[in-house]
Amino acid sequence: MPCIPKWDYKFYGINEFESLRMDPQHKFILDSTYMALENAGITRKEIKGSNTGVYIGVMNGDYSSNFATSVLDFDNYTITGTNDSIISSRVNYVFDLHGPSMTIDTACSSSLIAIHIAHQAILLGECDMCIAGGVNCLLKPDILIQLSKAGMVSPKGQCQAFSENADGYARGTGTKAWDPVEVKALGTFFQTDENLTPKIIGSVKTNIGHLESAAGVAVDIESLLNIKRTLCENAEDLQLADFSYTSIYTRDHDPCRLAVAGPNTAEVLQILEGTDVDKHVMVKYQPAKGKKYIFVFAGLGTNWQGMCQEMLKRFKVFRSTIEDISKYLERYANWNLMENLQNGFDLEDANIAPIMTFACEEALFVLVESFGINPDAIIGQSIGEVAAAFASGAVTLEQAVYIIYHRTRVQVRGTGGKMFVAKNIEIDKVEEILEKYESQANV
Repeated sequence: MPCIPKWDYKFYGINEFESLRMDPQHKFILDSTYMALENAGITRKEIKGSNTGVYIGVMNGDYSSNFATSVLDFDNYTITGTNDSIISSRVNYVFDLHGPSMTIDTACSSSLIAIHIAHQAILLGECDMCIAGGVNCLLKPDILIQLSKAGMVSPKGQCQAFSENADGYARGTGTKAWDPVEVKALGTFFQTDENLTPKIIGSVKTNIGHLESAAGVAVDIESLLNIKRTLCENAEDLQLADFSYTSIYTRDHDPCRLAVAGPNTAEVLQILEGTDVDKHVMVKYQPAKGKKYIFVFAGLGTNWQGMCQEMLKRFKVFRSTIEDISKYLERYANWNLMENLQNGFDLEDANIAPIMTFACEEALFVLVESFGINPDAIIGQSIGEVAAAFASGAVTLEQAVYIIYHRTRVQVRGTGGKMFVAKNIEIDKVEEILEKYESQANV
């Protein structure tokens, strides 16, 4: 259908034959769901398998009439592609959501009722989260002709809410019958308001028309946009680091990626807005099958002046972990971990430097874990062995601080030792030889 834009059916794991039989309303809801989750910073991996319900308001099904001319046009995808009840279920299936699925038709209030029922489902504990909304796609003029003949819509074809020129006749905003009722209700509500600032009212219907089953959600969208505008006016400018965080940790990583570089936020946005994605050379990313994450906790030699200072300022989780370590360390040490990190410390001080490395590693681990990145394996070397013990759950953070402090204290006292590497010999043989040198040598 030329009036419906091309749709990326492969993105949702749908084949071409099924896509051709799908009512555009199914496609609009899938796209809107994906965009809503993306705006909320919720990835498909994060929501997969969750107790999330789907409540969608629908009332029109013009697309199904395309297959009414001949039985030869029907196939196994027609019934699922043109059935309104499948719209909400399709969202559950595509995103692997395990909560309730409900398609609601209460005429023009469908999407508003859908949002209400979704809210109730959360309050009752039926769902942990809900996706709610409405959709409408009029492909034929039939309903509009009927409404016009019934005198229910404006002869001018323009909704003029709360205006003396309102000339619609059905019950609803922009009609002579209903506008006074709505204005009186608002006046009654604000009558007790001590704020004497004039209240300006309007209707989204005047801007975008009557959306039938999607009318209710349009009201919610307008309300949320007003709140967003207020918040954005009071918010500080976003930095490049904020955009980087969002793109890395709260977006799905798809096979095709586009990357641009710039010195500041404004320039990066300018480059992105001026980029023709269709003509741009895309880098196709092929994730390795069975990919696993290994966390390696390093030993000495990884300190530098100013380490952790930026992380302490930027990430609350990182700072909170350092504060916990500092609190535990106060029981043993006569110096303060947080102060040394903030003010700088002697990298050559054997009493402090190893503990600094340990603290940095532990705080980084907790931070990365808060991003939803979990290791499949953990290894550590030297100081990193203690950090790895905490990360693997073998010891608590309090116990790890105790171990690293006393390990450092004992190590500082030990002098004159030697180290060598033995090769081409079994470890059992080495340990057998060292039994003769108890307390003098070990592996």
